[in-house]
Amino acid sequence: MSVGPQAAPPLSTPWVPLWPLAPVMPVQYGTTLPGSPVDGQEAILVDSLTAPTYQWRFRYNAGASGANKWEFVGGSDARVNVDTDQTTTQNNQWVNLATVGPDFVVPRAGDYEVFMQAQAYGVATPMYVGIAVGDTSPSAATSGVMSASVQANIPAARGVLAGLAAGATLRMRYFMVAAGTGHWSARNFYVHPLRVA
Repeated sequence: MSVGPQAAPPLSTPWVPLWPLAPVMPVQYGTTLPGSPVDGQEAILVDSLTAPTYQWRFRYNAGASGANKWEFVGGSDARVNVDTDQTTTQNNQWVNLATVGPDFVVPRAGDYEVFMQAQAYGVATPMYVGIAVGDTSPSAATSGVMSASVQANIPAARGVLAGLAAGATLRMRYFMVAAGTGHWSARNFYVHPLRVA
């Protein structure tokens, strides 16, 4: 006699997961960050929805001290540049060249990292570039230096600008120690946030 498949006995209690399942939150993509974030929420900040020049991904850390709770977790640097060879004869002071900058306006208050490089020549004394907030003097942490009288790349430099206000303009500025005509070209810097409000 053949016996067909037997039905499993009914369970006495329904199945219950061993841990609560967190809701899946979609990652917001936009020109602003969410206004009422929750801990662990992620969002991607761009400068344009149709032609972004950078994409910065953040994770919200509710436990972070201070106001900068959106922490940068990845993305592409914003890059600004001026290629034109331009000069100055002013020495012993930070100056702008004929084409000011390059400049970058930070979209959110917070701490940002910059990376810069340029070519410089013309005088046989140190020539500097640095990233300032507007027309202030750059700090030593964000300045590069070269001391050759022939065309050369200023050694690339990296630095952190902390406590920036939303809308602050980051600007590359120029300095040479002695009199003469200093040339700068291929001026560019890259910027990304570390943490923002």
